[in-house]
Amino acid sequence: MSRLFAHRTLINLPSSIDEIADRINDANEEISLCYSDNPNHSPKVWLEAPTCYSDPIYEPQVDEAIDLLDQMLGELRE
Repeated sequence: MSRLFAHRTLINLPSSIDEIADRINDANEEISLCYSDNPNHSPKVWLEAPTCYSDPIYEPQVDEAIDLLDQMLGELRE
């Protein structure tokens, strides 16, 4: 089972979503960006990692991945 965190709802799914996913995975091979582009719902993105990442020892890595995601999504809005 995976741990899901950093859910974000977007107005539109960015065309660069795969590039964003690659950058997050390059920063931490265990954390991946997932997304849903269901036409009946707003696009959503979230980070996923192995369940062990719920251990507080991984909190810095999780925080870094969340910060990177928010930074890249913020750059798209500018």
